[in-house]
Amino acid sequence: MNREFSLKWRLNLHAFMVFSLAFFCISLFVQADSRPNYSAKDVRTHSTVNFNDRFNNEVLLIVNVPMDCKGKGQFLGLQKLYQRYRDKGFSVIGLITNEFRPQIYTEMEPFLEECKKRYQVSFPLFLSNGLSGVSDDPLFKWLEQVSGMPVRDDFSKYLVSRRWGTVKGFSHNSRPDDIKLAVEIGRLLKGPAHKKRSD
Repeated sequence: MNREFSLKWRLNLHAFMVFSLAFFCISLFVQADSRPNYSAKDVRTHSTVNFNDRFNNEVLLIVNVPMDCKGKGQFLGLQKLYQRYRDKGFSVIGLITNEFRPQIYTEMEPFLEECKKRYQVSFPLFLSNGLSGVSDDPLFKWLEQVSGMPVRDDFSKYLVSRRWGTVKGFSHNSRPDDIKLAVEIGRLLKGPAHKKRSD
């Protein structure tokens, strides 16, 4: 009786270990494939860019930016961050959200002109894929889910590590020159060496 019980116990333990190992492997596979396969249109070149292909090896600060170019401190601060860290493997990505999509390309040139003239903005700018703002944009949905911080107003910020490993949210009220943001960027840039920028 004891031998039969011992055999059953060992078989159950073996089955549990096999199941646990399989679950662990599946979890790793899902985690590795959980990066967003996101493409967006570059508003300067009108070309479609896959973010995994272009930015996978960089630390990113993804920001939803308004079409009216308001927010002097935000735009100037984001540009300074971009200039300070871009050669170290960092990029600011501005995702432009506009609910009035039929007019967006006619408005884009004045917007870009104003941003360049007033704030010297040169960091990458893309058109969000949300049909009604950031609430239904797949990238912002993913950023919200991983970071736990919902996108609310313009200039909500998400700091993403290389290869989309971690995401940390910073509210729209947080300034680009906030020391906490600079510390986090510096920490992430100390990771594995990045490839030299080609742009």
